[in-house]
Amino acid sequence: MLCLKRTMASKIDKDGDRKKELRIRTSQSGPISPSKKQSTESGDSAHSAPTTPLSPNIPPLIEEEVNHNEMPNRKETNEAILQLEAEPKVMESNSKHGTLQRLETTHIGKSIDNLMTPALVIDINIVQANVSKMMERAEEYGVKVRPHMKSHKTLEGAEIMTGGKKQTIAVSTLAEASFYAAAGYDDILYTGYLDKSKIEMCAEIAEELNSFHILLDSYYIVELLRERPLKDGKLWSIFIDIDSQTNGCGVDPSEYAGVSLAVSISSEASMHFNGLYVHCSNAYKCSGPEEVERVGEQTADMVNKFAAKLRYYYGVRKMKKHKVQVPEICFGSTPTCSLPGPSMRIMTEWQAGNYIFHDVEGQRLGACKTKDMAMQVLAKVIAHYPNRKQIIIDCGWTALSLHGAENGYCAFQGHPHMRIVSMSQEVSVVDDERGTLDHSRFPIGTILRLFPFNASATAALHRIYYVHSDSKIVEEWTPIRGW
Repeated sequence: MLCLKRTMASKIDKDGDRKKELRIRTSQSGPISPSKKQSTESGDSAHSAPTTPLSPNIPPLIEEEVNHNEMPNRKETNEAILQLEAEPKVMESNSKHGTLQRLETTHIGKSIDNLMTPALVIDINIVQANVSKMMERAEEYGVKVRPHMKSHKTLEGAEIMTGGKKQTIAVSTLAEASFYAAAGYDDILYTGYLDKSKIEMCAEIAEELNSFHILLDSYYIVELLRERPLKDGKLWSIFIDIDSQTNGCGVDPSEYAGVSLAVSISSEASMHFNGLYVHCSNAYKCSGPEEVERVGEQTADMVNKFAAKLRYYYGVRKMKKHKVQVPEICFGSTPTCSLPGPSMRIMTEWQAGNYIFHDVEGQRLGACKTKDMAMQVLAKVIAHYPNRKQIIIDCGWTALSLHGAENGYCAFQGHPHMRIVSMSQEVSVVDDERGTLDHSRFPIGTILRLFPFNASATAALHRIYYVHSDSKIVEEWTPIRGW
């Protein structure tokens, strides 16, 4: 089986006997300098997606002469990506035995038990139920949902989470922002952090869409935005990031600096202060549902007080009183939006993303139950070690991630006492915490279903999500990658 996703824009050269393939990094704008060498992705493989190797007959980018006048712009590039989604994928490779040409295979209509392992599978019925539950809860509280795309990064997932409306979403990378903009999505909030290299690409997206919002917590970014005003009189739409008391990113709402920053943005002729953004990452440190709700309430109360400071702040500017408006408060995380308290009714938007899948971490926090977990990784038993009362499965950290080590990395469906005790790149050692693993119950080739500890991290490691209904594959979702 060959399951490779091409995120490349292709053009046929004059000879017509081969394809030049330009690897797309949608987080970059403008031409790629021919003096820049193609980099090899490295680092923590558990938290980054594996790359698709180029065919041997395709020369590296560094060896190609790049004509900047022929380079596609960002919009054309993403349209090419979307077009390739619907085309048959032909992969070629040369060897001393000749040229091989194979179409990428599809498993739609087949059972997930036929997949080569490890494989990521998604239960579409659970996904739809999870999204419906969140939408109903938000409606009850009188707020709108801004679903975050970072957990799945797919068009299909976005379609479900937005109810087909193609608007009001959050993304974590500019690759995602470009991807969804090219697919017709609008009202996109980019929750990643800016630096000088990203300003121009943000400007291009903002000028193309009706509504594109950015996040900041410093004057440095305000100065960069001032140097790059948007065309046709459009304004930069800005959310200020608020620290949820985790000592991470965002302004401290208890300090005056945050008020001063909001006043500064509101005073800029080229900018619009759109409101406050709070990601409740502090909820992930909780021990259970009661603490999640309590932390959510405390954080919501903190943000409401900060918003009140801004709304009732008056400053003198050009001999006129100046008041800061706070149109939106975008607040939340999957745990807090799953276990909301009364104060969350005051928010205008809930933002969360992982609720589309849910996972073991959410179950531990009380945000979901086992029946709500839509994602599993399939793995096969490949070896027995009776003397150690252990088995080996063909799933390592490149398929599951290293998240949740203190909780065994995952949960085994139907086997609550099984656990991963050690993990390498491609395999894991499994035992029974009671020391009573019975090898006869798990013959070589047995497929085990693993619920990942962190669904977002696990999804980032897979090129294709096999979406099934009652174990029959009905769709294959392909995520966007890169930054």
